[in-house]
Amino acid sequence: MTTDAQYIRLWTQLSNTHHLKTFNGKNIAIKRGPVQQDRVGEFKPMSPALGIVAVYPRPGRGPFKEFCTLAHELGHAYSWINGTRSEAYEAVYNQPNPAVLPGAQKQLIIDEEIRAWHLGFGVAQEVGFDDRDNYVAEANLALRRYYDDLAMTPVPFSIAS
Repeated sequence: MTTDAQYIRLWTQLSNTHHLKTFNGKNIAIKRGPVQQDRVGEFKPMSPALGIVAVYPRPGRGPFKEFCTLAHELGHAYSWINGTRSEAYEAVYNQPNPAVLPGAQKQLIIDEEIRAWHLGFGVAQEVGFDDRDNYVAEANLALRRYYDDLAMTPVPFSIAS
């Protein structure tokens, strides 16, 4: 079993590995922000060459959840870097009432969230993380919120062994 201290060390390694690094001509900056009421993390392209990964700690979330959030948000960053995070997704992501979006736009959001969880697991593995089952459970909890907000039937998330 991985301890809180080990997750804090993994978070630091993951952050240090990716903060202010350039990948395919795009830079990633990582920051820890103040508590946000509506989110625990986000990735935001600031320009064609700079994306910001932010993790917003919340009391009681614990190092494992924060590590998974960082990995997931880095997954969004890599989706942006490799071109799979589309402009169409960017246009619909922050709509105030996502449940009324057309089905294809809802699917853009779900597809990007699932992609970010998959890419995030690969990023987490780079620093020695290997707890696939708990990562998948955390991803399913987070994805459930998206499915609920989008008024979609949840599809279980998994990562092939």
